[in-house]
Amino acid sequence: MWILSSAGSVLLAFGAYKLWEGYPNHLEVGAILVGVGLCASGIYALIKGHDHDIGRLHAKLDAILAEQERLRFKTMPEPEWLED
Repeated sequence: MWILSSAGSVLLAFGAYKLWEGYPNHLEVGAILVGVGLCASGIYALIKGHDHDIGRLHAKLDAILAEQERLRFKTMPEPEWLED
């Protein structure tokens, strides 16, 4: 989510620079509005903790991989030298 906030900051800076130069056109006003929106959504997501979802997904993936590994060893045949 910090990527959204960073992209919004860049667009906001671009729009503010063009506004400082003189009367902005529709594209530059749009850049300002999109920049404000992206900054706000990025900051909101950071405050709400949406970045922690990535950690939860990693934990679920680790659990799935561990279960697959356990099942693989469970269904693997015993080596011949162990059967004696």
